[in-house]
Amino acid sequence: KGSGLVGRAQVEFVSPGQEFVLSWGPDPSVRVHREHREGKQDSSFASSWLNKTHYVELHLSNLGTQAKSFEVTERIPVSELKYVKVEQDLEKTSPRAKADENGFVHWNVALEGRGRETLKLEYTVSRKKQVEGEL
Repeated sequence: KGSGLVGRAQVEFVSPGQEFVLSWGPDPSVRVHREHREGKQDSSFASSWLNKTHYVELHLSNLGTQAKSFEVTERIPVSELKYVKVEQDLEKTSPRAKADENGFVHWNVALEGRGRETLKLEYTVSRKKQVEGEL
């Protein structure tokens, strides 16, 4: 961002050679609008599982004239219980990106000047009917 002081941050202990994330602050020419919708909770009569599908759309805009490249990270839930499942629908995730073992989905995005892109993510949370809680 040119030169000069842009802010202050504290970095926790990092081992030599270990990677860490350092934010340079927001870029005023990049906008992100996030939409999250939940489908209705459903279950077939014969099934012992309740399901709810979640839809996430990230609308990205580069308001500047220069191309911008960055990484976008979204997170889906990760189940620690055998009677609760979280399944990402890769066919409806675009561009295609698979969540890692911690539920993080990463996209590398390149937007031309005045460019726009929409990232889509869909996942379903399921639980056995005897398990209490929200989906």
